[in-house]
Amino acid sequence: MSFYNLKKIWNSEIYQGGNKKTNYFEGWYFKIVDKAALNAFSIIPSVSFGKSSSEAKACIQILDGKNQNSYNFDFNIEDFHFSKNAFEIKIEENYFSQNKLSININTNPIIKGELFFIDLTPWPATFCSPGVMGWYTFVPFMECYHGILSLTHKIQGFLEIEGTKIDFTEGKGYIEKDYGSSFPKSWVWIQCNHFKNNDTSLMCSIATIPFLKGSFTGFICGLYFNKDLYIFATYTGTKLVYIRTDGPTVSFCLRNKRQELQVEGETKNTGRLLSPKNGIMEGEVLESLTAEVSLKLYEITGETKILIYEDIGISTGMEIMWDSK
Repeated sequence: MSFYNLKKIWNSEIYQGGNKKTNYFEGWYFKIVDKAALNAFSIIPSVSFGKSSSEAKACIQILDGKNQNSYNFDFNIEDFHFSKNAFEIKIEENYFSQNKLSININTNPIIKGELFFIDLTPWPATFCSPGVMGWYTFVPFMECYHGILSLTHKIQGFLEIEGTKIDFTEGKGYIEKDYGSSFPKSWVWIQCNHFKNNDTSLMCSIATIPFLKGSFTGFICGLYFNKDLYIFATYTGTKLVYIRTDGPTVSFCLRNKRQELQVEGETKNTGRLLSPKNGIMEGEVLESLTAEVSLKLYEITGETKILIYEDIGISTGMEIMWDSK
């Protein structure tokens, strides 16, 4: 095994594709919200490979949550370059890393800007649990793998869209990524950094995951507040007590031996993004960046359940693509 192949296992932010040329996708997701929480964008650079070389491409998707506008810019796969030592990728004149992104798109609409990310909060990694997926990281042939580069961080810089400059200085950001062949059959995804408690961050993903000849419901949830990360995940023995969806709303409850987390959310003003199917970006995701979420965290001692924290969040990223069948 090469040093690059070994290193990327414990550094999911690095490009995982290596020499893959068929039925593969990889994308990095940047969520940015300005200081006043009036502007929210997601910026998603990615590469995708279908069954043949003619289906390979790089692309950058941008979703304007406030105006519900989404843009997709395709590039030749030869315009994609990556580092084997760190998360650094370039797509033509656009640059993305853990600490910075630079956008320089000269087609319609013209989008330019440079953003810097400060005081990142990465998901903790250990030898046996390389990242947010825990030991599932080592399981081969899963359709989709996930990584979290930063749960919350500060932003400095501007974006300019068709001559309108948006200042993101002192705003908040979030970075994650996905890679594999396809998105799950169905899922719910929630991410919020804008709670009444200014230091709180929430990320939850619940999905129906194809595996071998069947499927299972897997989930990853991290609640970060008061400098502590509360992890609720399939691989930690957490149970999904219930999940309910009704149009734009979702509620669910996760419970382990020590805590219970209850979450309710409602999407608003969704925009359309592309998602991968067998490596090709031909699926569709409805994402809101102006959703609202509420949470309650309980401490469990024996038969006693005590509410230790509750909060309400705005400027929430949310996708409800749940199929209960």
